[in-house]
Amino acid sequence: MENRFQEQNTFLGDRKHLAVLLESIKQGTSKTWNNWRIESQEVPNLIGVCLPRADLSNYDFSATDFDDSDLTKVNFTSCDLSGANFYRANMREVKMFHAIAYGAHFRKAILNNANLAGTIFNGADLKGAILTGCNIYGIGRTGWEIEDVQCEYVYTDPLGREQFPKKGFKPEQFEKIYKSYPLIDLEFHENFDALTILMVNYASVQLNNEGGKFDFQVKEVTAYGGIPTIKVSVRTKEQVTEGTQLLKERVSNLQKQLETSQMNEGKLFALLSATLNSPPVNQTNFYGQVTGGQFVNGNNMGVLNSFPSMVTTNNYYQLIEEIDSSDLTKEEKSIGKQLLDEVRNNASAAAKEQVGIWVRSLTKSALKQLPSLLDFLGPLS
Repeated sequence: MENRFQEQNTFLGDRKHLAVLLESIKQGTSKTWNNWRIESQEVPNLIGVCLPRADLSNYDFSATDFDDSDLTKVNFTSCDLSGANFYRANMREVKMFHAIAYGAHFRKAILNNANLAGTIFNGADLKGAILTGCNIYGIGRTGWEIEDVQCEYVYTDPLGREQFPKKGFKPEQFEKIYKSYPLIDLEFHENFDALTILMVNYASVQLNNEGGKFDFQVKEVTAYGGIPTIKVSVRTKEQVTEGTQLLKERVSNLQKQLETSQMNEGKLFALLSATLNSPPVNQTNFYGQVTGGQFVNGNNMGVLNSFPSMVTTNNYYQLIEEIDSSDLTKEEKSIGKQLLDEVRNNASAAAKEQVGIWVRSLTKSALKQLPSLLDFLGPLS
């Protein structure tokens, strides 16, 4: 074991927990720690631990207490940090690629120059944290709390080269730009697919066109906990209850209209086109095929925080090749190509983004639904 981990003069946590962690670090694998978590079912107490530059990638630190710890330059890549506590922790220059930090607590943590790309901060508390120089490319931030964050600038590209803003944030500007709005969670326990996303998006556009009081915006599609959920933002917390009821009723009505083939397809796409400038949907935390439907993440693997892909000229031919090389029937392949053509050439940007995710899954059961989806989309000329 490296000497820098042997002395833990500031440690205030559980020495037994620390011993397991240090042994796992010594072995150079997360298995020792992760297996202990499963077997012991204990909540780790590592308050005040000193682990500068430690490689902790792929560790399960969910609900772990790291308050007042020195975690400078620690590698937290692909870690489960959900519900963990990092109050006043020194986390300068940490590597936190594609980690899960659902509901984690980073209040007053020092995160200068940290690489947070692709990490899920949904529901996390970062009040008073220092974020100057962080790379926040592709992070999930639905429902995060960032009041009183100290931040002069961030990086917003994968390589951390594009500083934003060029001249630095004005006081409270970071909070104004990146704050999260109140959310409605629409859970779907069965029959969830790309058509469901289109339904919710269309219902939101309809309701906004009828008054705009709520300003419904589809923000995210997630399957955290195994339940497909579409998150839709509203203007204020007071609107969540009423907005939820309105949106559920409208989606239900649209589903009934679709079943009876009474929907005016031309009107549908006229309204969908109005969502051209809507915020992109952020698909996060899919662990493969989800309950009751055919919606999977973009590459059918457990990739965290993947984003919707536009069906463009660049990836259109790749998708065609993937369909041709699949084990689908000739009819199913033909249907898949037809949808790609229609989406690529005619649909609105918002529809492309959302349907494109589903098409890329290329699951056989999903493609079998394409005839009804094409009926729903109607002629796109």
